[in-house]
Amino acid sequence: MKQNLFQKTEEFSRDASIFRQDLEELLNQIENNNKDLNCYLRTYLSLENLDQLFSSIVKVKKEKKLFGLTFAIKDNFFVKGQSLSLGLKPEIHASALEHANIVNHFISHGATLIGSTNLDECALGMTGENQYYGNVLNPTFKDKIIGGSSSGSVSAVAARLVDFAIGSDLAGSIRIPAGFTGSTAIRFSSQRYSKNGSFLLDAELDSVGLVSSSIANLAFLDSLIDTNPLTNKSVQF
Repeated sequence: MKQNLFQKTEEFSRDASIFRQDLEELLNQIENNNKDLNCYLRTYLSLENLDQLFSSIVKVKKEKKLFGLTFAIKDNFFVKGQSLSLGLKPEIHASALEHANIVNHFISHGATLIGSTNLDECALGMTGENQYYGNVLNPTFKDKIIGGSSSGSVSAVAARLVDFAIGSDLAGSIRIPAGFTGSTAIRFSSQRYSKNGSFLLDAELDSVGLVSSSIANLAFLDSLIDTNPLTNKSVQF
């Protein structure tokens, strides 16, 4: 059954203890399944400090529209204090000074960042294969490829290891793996989402994309997007 993210965050707002249970279950599932799926390159939350983490999230985010929802980010977008691989070794950036704008946007609305996801090398590929970090597996059709290059983000959503995820899309990078897993993804026009703090194949034509389990969820998430073309800066390689 597909989750309705609007209903989910409404439920968490009424009873935050349900969010704690959901977060604990999610972190356990990631720990148990990521080794096989290989969708996450790095995760930023730990079961060891769950109570402290939960308290800090509730204190800061409980009144916000995306409270209790979790998201992942393709590893061609900066996460403050974290390295960035672009699917390559050695990693191309040691420690980001700031979040990418799109990461800041969802955090500011109350969502919790779970981790950075695997991708085809240089975000250039349509199979989900990576010689450095290993291939991302398709959780829906295990004997099929997942597609790419936003393979890790889509795999995490399809396996219910996150509520929604961010990827980049120039020629189908998030839409192809979504189609291969039964997920729902969208690529908007290149100016709708801020690309500041990202490494993209084409700084003008590439776009930020979103993936979740349904069109209703994407519409809900998109209703919160800030459109500001002046912040649409990315590094082209």
